Amino acid sequence: MPPSLTSFLPFLSSRLGLSVTALYERQRLLVRHGMLPQPVGRGRGSGVAASPASVAKLLLSVLATDSLSESADLALELGNARLGAKARAPFERGDKFGVALQAILGRPEVANRVATVIANRHVNTALVGLMVGKAPSVEVVYFDFVSDRSFGDNCGLLVRASLTTQFLSDVATALEKEA
Repeated sequence: MPPSLTSFLPFLSSRLGLSVTALYERQRLLVRHGMLPQPVGRGRGSGVAASPASVAKLLLSVLATDSLSESADLALELGNARLGAKARAPFERGDKFGVALQAILGRPEVANRVATVIANRHVNTALVGLMVGKAPSVEVVYFDFVSDRSFGDNCGLLVRASLTTQFLSDVATALEKEA
């Protein structure tokens, strides 16, 4: 049985520079908003399992905003961002950003090909940089979404949140070992 997401939080905390408490509050908020399953019962084994899907949703809330109160809504919007016209394996046209992040975390060999994952706050774009070729170059795959919070091209403040290759690889490997 995989460990609980709660027991996986110290691992994430040490790599994200966020407190375990801050991550746990995000987890609780995602459960309340129905983005993570409601725990059944009490005690060991009754909580949300640490899986590529649950960790991806938690990371979406971190990428989307620093604000706890907005994290569930913005994580949902970011997770629903659709792949643009240019698809690149392992992603297919129409894939959503949340599904792509889950696929990256679910397979260490895919995570090792990802140079970065970036969410551009306020302009509603996200991207995955994939390393391609024998002498790796980075090919960017864009995901776009519509939001009433968008400032578009008029935004004077561009805030980016990104996940590194090492982080993605570490998380994917840890999830695979725990499965």
